[in-house]
Amino acid sequence: MSALPALPEQYYLYFLSGSSQLTSASSILLVQILQRINGQATLDMSVIGHTDTLGNVEVNDRLALDRANQIADQLRQAGVPSAFITVASHGKRNLLIETPDQTTESRNRRVEITIR
Repeated sequence: MSALPALPEQYYLYFLSGSSQLTSASSILLVQILQRINGQATLDMSVIGHTDTLGNVEVNDRLALDRANQIADQLRQAGVPSAFITVASHGKRNLLIETPDQTTESRNRRVEITIR
């Protein structure tokens, strides 16, 4: 069992509506994530941005990418090499909470960080 790789860790960071500003709880969680990965020699991290269904596809894709890039930049500033970070935008696709189009849902406005 000790030879098996560690299971991936997944974190959700949430944002205020229509912005790249983290909620206060997510700001605290980001600090905890940075502490958790501090000093780790190798990481494989995916940072995926999401939005709720309010707005059109292009705007949401851009906003989700802005959110993901903002978090990835903070990871880089904390010392995580760019080569260890994959950034993507899912916009309003791959909802955490299924909603009809043009519906605000705070749990869909997120960045998912997966650490392997």
